[in-house]
Amino acid sequence: MPRKIILLICYFWLSLSSIHGQCLTEKVLQSRINYYNYNPHFPSKKILAELEPYLANINNCPYKNDSTHVFLLRRIAREYSRMGDNLKAVEFESKALGIMNSNKGKPSIDPEDIVTIYYFLSIFYDSLNYNRDERAAMDSCFNIGMRLKSFSNYGFIYTLSDIAEFNYDIGDYHRCIEDAITCEKLSTELAGSTIRERRDFGARLVSYSLGWHVKALLELNKYEEAEHLIGNKLEEYQKAGNLNNLGLIYGQKADLERHKGNYQNALLFLQRSFSYYLKAGNYFNCKQSLKDIGYEIYFEHLHDVDEALVYFRNALAYTGMDKLEKNKDAVESLDILADIANVYVHKGLYDSAFWYFQLAYDQIKRGTNETDILHFPSEKLVAIKKIHYLTNLMIGMGDAYLQKYQETKDNNQLAKSIRVFKVTDSLLDRIKAEQLEVESKLFWRKNTRKMYEHAINACYLGGDKEDAFYFFEKSRAVILNDQLTEQNWETDKDITELSQAKRNVSTLEKEISTNDSSFGTASELQKKLLDKRNELDHIEETVKRKNPFYYQIFMDPNHTSLNDIYKKILNDHQALLELFEGENAVYSLFITRKGIYFNKIDKIDFDIYARLYNSLLSNVNSLNSKMPEFTNAAHHLYEMIFNKSIVPQGRIIISPDGIYFPFEALVTNNTNPRSPVYFLEDHPVSYTYSARYLLNNFSNEENKLNRSILGIAPIHYTYNKNLNPLVGSDQSLNQIESNFKYVYTLIGEKASKYNFLKQFSKYSVIQLYTHASDSSDRNEPVIYFSDSSLYLSDLFQENKPSTQLMVLSACNTGNGKFYQGEGIFSFNRAFASIGIPASVINLWSVNSVSTYRLTELFYKYLSDGMTTDEALQCAKLEFIHTSDKQQTLPYYWAAAILVGKTEVIDFHQGLTLRTWLIPAMAILFFIIVWWLWRKRKLFLVDRRLNDEEFR
Repeated sequence: MPRKIILLICYFWLSLSSIHGQCLTEKVLQSRINYYNYNPHFPSKKILAELEPYLANINNCPYKNDSTHVFLLRRIAREYSRMGDNLKAVEFESKALGIMNSNKGKPSIDPEDIVTIYYFLSIFYDSLNYNRDERAAMDSCFNIGMRLKSFSNYGFIYTLSDIAEFNYDIGDYHRCIEDAITCEKLSTELAGSTIRERRDFGARLVSYSLGWHVKALLELNKYEEAEHLIGNKLEEYQKAGNLNNLGLIYGQKADLERHKGNYQNALLFLQRSFSYYLKAGNYFNCKQSLKDIGYEIYFEHLHDVDEALVYFRNALAYTGMDKLEKNKDAVESLDILADIANVYVHKGLYDSAFWYFQLAYDQIKRGTNETDILHFPSEKLVAIKKIHYLTNLMIGMGDAYLQKYQETKDNNQLAKSIRVFKVTDSLLDRIKAEQLEVESKLFWRKNTRKMYEHAINACYLGGDKEDAFYFFEKSRAVILNDQLTEQNWETDKDITELSQAKRNVSTLEKEISTNDSSFGTASELQKKLLDKRNELDHIEETVKRKNPFYYQIFMDPNHTSLNDIYKKILNDHQALLELFEGENAVYSLFITRKGIYFNKIDKIDFDIYARLYNSLLSNVNSLNSKMPEFTNAAHHLYEMIFNKSIVPQGRIIISPDGIYFPFEALVTNNTNPRSPVYFLEDHPVSYTYSARYLLNNFSNEENKLNRSILGIAPIHYTYNKNLNPLVGSDQSLNQIESNFKYVYTLIGEKASKYNFLKQFSKYSVIQLYTHASDSSDRNEPVIYFSDSSLYLSDLFQENKPSTQLMVLSACNTGNGKFYQGEGIFSFNRAFASIGIPASVINLWSVNSVSTYRLTELFYKYLSDGMTTDEALQCAKLEFIHTSDKQQTLPYYWAAAILVGKTEVIDFHQGLTLRTWLIPAMAILFFIIVWWLWRKRKLFLVDRRLNDEEFR
């Protein structure tokens, strides 16, 4: 049999040689190219010597400019790439692309070829380090593949896996997971094929995509999900004898063991991972395994810096051994050199540390520093694989300068530390602009939290209040401010399209998460999700392109300064207090018109008293029985936070570090524990997500109705037996209505979710009396209406709202999931993110009667033209002074707080008797005066005429 094959090949070769200058039949040429595809051991020069003459004579062939012509060009491109001449490869692949684009629609052209062409172009561009072109080719491959539904095309699936890797490298871990899941589904379909080539390809991609899925989960600290995915893969890979996969799985199992605290097992698994990679000849991954042993085991856990140094140096010995991973290899060296620098920082050998820090930067480009990197063009920045290595390098360098200052007291070192932290923060802004998923941005906010703590500490040590304010602001609600900035550039049409696209994605995600059907159905759902997500990405990209200043805004954001606070916020307020709760200390920055107070608070002391304060305040029985204890905690907390600051009377804004607690119930004087003096008595208090939030422009008159208030009270909840009727809520709405001329109410069945979503954006104020919860069956906040529930994730922006204030008179509306660095994701924040500047929320559950009374008083003062914070203060004070002794406890009145802007609400035609009576009386007075003056004037004229006539 082998002899027959050899004779057949010889005959075929002689036949081709005899017609080398002639036009082969299409079938013969395709067979010859396929032969080389399945026998890659032939030298490229030999293959090109045969194929290029065919290309020279193709003008005389009937298959000129069809798929066979394209096939030949692409085979030649591949051989040039194998020889390392990727410029030539791009040239021939581009010629093939030109034929495809010039002959679209012809039956002799297979449109899916264009997907594969773009995939190979991305590979060639990557080898040439043409990062912009590589990204463009990947995008084209993906987008055209989506349009053609080329879900089984090799190039499309490979590109999807490359996109997953790309998203991992830029820190968009959630999008990496989404792409990896889809890639795994598509690859699994191929792995079930009866054709061996497709089956092998599918199996390889299943393993590859699973690897990125698990790596991203581990980065997000989702260890249980990662462990579930790995499952029995170890046994499967052992049976298959795949050394690379075994190295990968042992490395991932090491991460899981380390998370569980089993460091001995983690070390064992990392050593096995290294062993398998070494057997497979995968030197790049050998380097990673040794680095992980040095850092995760010896440096982080055992604090054995000398042994860690040994492993780091051994890892560097594998540098350059894997020629195909040149770019990744350099970035891996960067991380190892940064680790070595941190070892020397730990030893106090700063000269050696900074030398290694510079060697790390040199891996990108010799002589590069952190400032140079900040000014890299976007395509060069995203080309740096594993961007978190770079941010860790910069943060480590800032920490090194800070530690050196603490030992030497050299102010130059402190200044360098603050400068590096500011540059790192600016780089984080740029990284954030490249990420698509909010979840990934939230992860980065949490992951860089320590940097802001160290930066604020550096400012505290140097007494630098201006830079301290910068870091306070950048440590909170940055994503929220980005969302609002984006909306300022979006038209109503943009918002509508984005809302619908987001809703489509959300619906499919929920369907997939609850889907228990067959693999085929799950795979189809995943394809649909990929399609809808691509649609959303396209709309978002179109909106960005329409705004020429979009990227400039996010690459060079206009940061809020202390000067802005004095001019735009403290012009009508007395003070702004910002808090930062770090791992080791709590910092407060109290900005008043007369001065700034920057304090460092003991973390343990603060946590003890804050927990005690909140637990007593939110439980009426505990508060009633332990009032002296509460008074002591509330006074101690007040003194810790303000720490000898001069607290001016008047309006004060609080910017907490995510989690709210009511400052109004802090005790300023505890001389009489049973009758304390509360912070509320001298201060209208409001809260904000950040100072920058208050500088946003929320005005929108286009969508507003003449009716100024929308009142909503479902009363009954027949679909949920666990919810008690809110008896009296309709009567309370009637009481509120008496203060205004125009109020529209939705009561009972009319208070449906649909009516709320359709109506709320058109009114100045929304008053919502209902039940709510900060957790639900979906583990997210929920508000209940007469017919169904509104979950936080179901709230999409449909337009630019005219609403100035949401009053959420329901339990726990100020609570939700806490994200470090961004705050509580509750309904008030969700309403803020769609352009509603302020909300009144409840921090705990208070009985209905007290809620109705306090809310009615609030509207009474609001209708008098007071600002929202002053109206809430007056309402609480009147509530205290007119209630029985039991209800004077802060449990009843402190739960309701105002978050956001503090303004006088413009009620348009909704004027009360009190607001129009005085102007009307003034007008009437001027009319009477004018009439009397006119009458007197006429009298004098008549008198003069009579006198003249008499004469």
